[in-house]
Amino acid sequence: PEGVLPSHLGLIDQCKTDTSPFKVNGIIGLYADEEGRPYVMESVKRAEMEMAKDVLEGNLFHEYSSSTGIREYTNFAMEIALGQGSLAVREGRVCALQTTGCLGALRVAMESLCQQLHRTVIYFPQQTWFLHANIANKSGFEDIRYYRYVNVATNCDLDFEGLLDDLKKAPAKAVVVLQAVAHNPTGIDPTVKQWEKILQIVQERELFPLFDMAYQGLVSGDVDKDAFAPRLFEQAGVELMIATTSSKNFGLYSERTGALIIVSNNPDNVSSLETTIASQVIRPGPGLSPIHGATVVIRILSDPVLKEQWKMELQAIAYRLRIVRVKLRSLIEALNQKPNSWKHLTDQQGIFSFLGLSLEQCRYLIHEKRVYLYENSRINMAAINMNNVEYVAASIVEAER
Repeated sequence: PEGVLPSHLGLIDQCKTDTSPFKVNGIIGLYADEEGRPYVMESVKRAEMEMAKDVLEGNLFHEYSSSTGIREYTNFAMEIALGQGSLAVREGRVCALQTTGCLGALRVAMESLCQQLHRTVIYFPQQTWFLHANIANKSGFEDIRYYRYVNVATNCDLDFEGLLDDLKKAPAKAVVVLQAVAHNPTGIDPTVKQWEKILQIVQERELFPLFDMAYQGLVSGDVDKDAFAPRLFEQAGVELMIATTSSKNFGLYSERTGALIIVSNNPDNVSSLETTIASQVIRPGPGLSPIHGATVVIRILSDPVLKEQWKMELQAIAYRLRIVRVKLRSLIEALNQKPNSWKHLTDQQGIFSFLGLSLEQCRYLIHEKRVYLYENSRINMAAINMNNVEYVAASIVEAER
């Protein structure tokens, strides 16, 4: 599908070895601060300092987890994804298994859906994370389909009518992968009203939603607001799965800390499914998840002071991403003298944006200006800061010309 770029690793390597002082690394999908460095949250630092003290004193060990993970962590994962007031959680219709990040959660979900639940058809957005289809294929899916997502006429907004039309034609029981918020690679998310229409079709066609929620909290700065879509579906009584991660909203990229959350309409099914997935998918497959990142999250969310600090840091991250979008748009429109020509920058949200540039324009930015982005025009907005935003804006206008 459009947007799948097998050559992205080559661009990453090229960017790493580029010594240009003007280099902007808009490829890697992590949050960086104003100095361009990967951001380590103060709440995480404090939690890790406490953990180091406990290790020295013999109160914390580098031991194995279990096939389902650390229960305290998966309970927090359910709370962050579904909210404290979740009816499904209160009724015992939800389980969560710890995974190696969101990728691990997606792999466990897809393999379980295909091998244990015998689903045969899976749908992705036409523009989606480049590994989605590969994960589905490795999980056993042979019938991989796509629903329209980006408007091909503009390359920067949602083709909602096309999306609805494709889902209406999907066979009953098909799995449909939905990115909950901060869509990767486009930054284009459905509105509240559009999510409600998607839910209606999912119910009518008896589709099974698998939410990829990797960037919860990075749009609004509030994990509750950013979880609107899966919570809407859960509250409507739809059975679903959610692949989540602490990599982004806690900055634990290297710790591979995630969870697969399963919502059923039958509490008995949840218990048996959790056991089956743990024994038949996780244990012989990806294996036991690391405990360091999960322990960091537990420490933060169990401590009211650290939890409040984490919330404030998440708000600051989301705010900076919005400010960068506003600044970049204003500079581009001032230079090209075309008001509202880059409105899509501030309509899109989260860490990524589709700039709407052609392949040739993207290659110009990469090779002539050293502004690295994917050749489908996806760029990491966190790579742009007040030190380089004027250079990036001028480079984009040059590419346009």
